[in-house]
Amino acid sequence: RLRAKMFRSWSLASRACRAGAGVLAVSAAAAVAECAGADAKPTGSAPAQVSAAKLASVFDHTLLKPEASPADVRALCEEAHRYSFASVCVNPSFVAEARAYLDALAAREGTERVVRVCTVIGFPLGATTSRVKAFEAEEAVNAGADEIDMVLPVGRLRGRADVAAVTRDLAAVAEVSQRRGVVLKVILETALLNDDERDLAVMLAAQTGCDFVKTSTGFAKGGATVKDVGAMHEQAAAVAGTGVGVAGGMRVKASGGVRTCEQAMRMLGAGASRLGASASVAIFEECVALGYVSGADEHVKAAAPAAGSASAPAANSDDAY
Repeated sequence: RLRAKMFRSWSLASRACRAGAGVLAVSAAAAVAECAGADAKPTGSAPAQVSAAKLASVFDHTLLKPEASPADVRALCEEAHRYSFASVCVNPSFVAEARAYLDALAAREGTERVVRVCTVIGFPLGATTSRVKAFEAEEAVNAGADEIDMVLPVGRLRGRADVAAVTRDLAAVAEVSQRRGVVLKVILETALLNDDERDLAVMLAAQTGCDFVKTSTGFAKGGATVKDVGAMHEQAAAVAGTGVGVAGGMRVKASGGVRTCEQAMRMLGAGASRLGASASVAIFEECVALGYVSGADEHVKAAAPAAGSASAPAANSDDAY
């Protein structure tokens, strides 16, 4: 396979992958098979491969750089459409264009849109007011967002400085997400929290009806770690066991620094159900090259026509950026 040839050389050059190839081959399929669904639970055994569709369904294909252009966002959408990733995650000003472009890509094939549109609220500091965050969320949904990743007020959580304010902040955005029927993920910025603060944040997110807890913005001093993902998964499960939170329990999204197949599999194995990554395509292709994925040739669609060609979907030029 062309994709396998392109990625095999550098994938197999990874010392970590070489050292643990046998173990990872099993744990990779185990992680995705168990963690891609709503009832995600870490496991220790699984078949040797996972389907391409199952692996693709865990990725929020992400572009949140301030310099991202409309052309960059369209390219992101094309990649997500080709691979049938869970979503594209873009800044709020690009939500309407991403939604329109994904709809156009699906319509060209005579299918329904599969890739959801995710955006960020109170990003990346979480320091705007709760009313502003709620307004941002409402605006995002009006523009076409299916999922919202909000940043909680980290400074008020640290040291339990103002737990009531954190709760009000989460509740304000949760009210919008629940009323409008969209998924809400809460970014904890775990690199800035101690274990007690992280666990408290998971509890507050569950109590206010959030759907996911997420590790990181990618803009702080650190990103996702296996330790934090595992602890968040365990805490979310424990809270769900008391009857608190959304039906089926909160899930975990790992984001920030996930760039390789091995890193992705370790996060999924620790209990993540979703991965936020700008390197989604490279991670997917590395997993294919390493032989962990079945059905990739049938799953991945042909590349879209170049922008501006007669058969390419038109961008919505009326949107402001």
